[in-house]
Amino acid sequence: MTEVIVDTDALAHGLEQGLGALDGFMAAFPEAERLNYSRCGLTSAAIQHYAMQRQLPVHLLIASPSISAEPYLRHVLPVLGERTIIDATYRQFLGYVGLIGWYEKRSGRKLFPDHKVLVFDMDETDMVVDWLTQIAVEFRDNNQPLPLIKKDYGRPCGSGPLRDASVAEIHETFANIYDISAMQAWRSTDDVDQAGIKMSSYIPGGAIVAA
Repeated sequence: MTEVIVDTDALAHGLEQGLGALDGFMAAFPEAERLNYSRCGLTSAAIQHYAMQRQLPVHLLIASPSISAEPYLRHVLPVLGERTIIDATYRQFLGYVGLIGWYEKRSGRKLFPDHKVLVFDMDETDMVVDWLTQIAVEFRDNNQPLPLIKKDYGRPCGSGPLRDASVAEIHETFANIYDISAMQAWRSTDDVDQAGIKMSSYIPGGAIVAA
């Protein structure tokens, strides 16, 4: 069984640079904020091609959890070796309780977790779900939506579909997203695949290596 070591800081930096170089919309954001808004399929394709170029076993999984907060959500994750999952776009789900980059900017406070990229074994998904729930609930309980301004486009900054949900509902939402048993194998579309190849070139050597 191939095990891997992931330098999450190096990986995040490479993905952020690639997003800015290849996506005009993402280039408008400060580099450090780009993974807050990135598409999971693109970042996963980039990680997949980076691993393939280094002969590391890798495949993609897709979750289709049908959750109330986002009924048509599809979340793509790369799996390195047999069991190591990398999630570079998990922060999007904290938006369900209102924690988004715009809230951080308007409030002038650091509110996102330090981790930009999550790396965990399939057996650790329960821990990830518990941790995400804790982050979401702590934000929800200690922060209020900000006064509406023009740049909010009619939606108060700090609101979200799970803003008033119970802890159990928030936990269940994350558990459904990360239910490995319900995920299926996924293959990138041609356009995402080509973009992933280009984006993988921005990830520095040594970001993912065999243990």
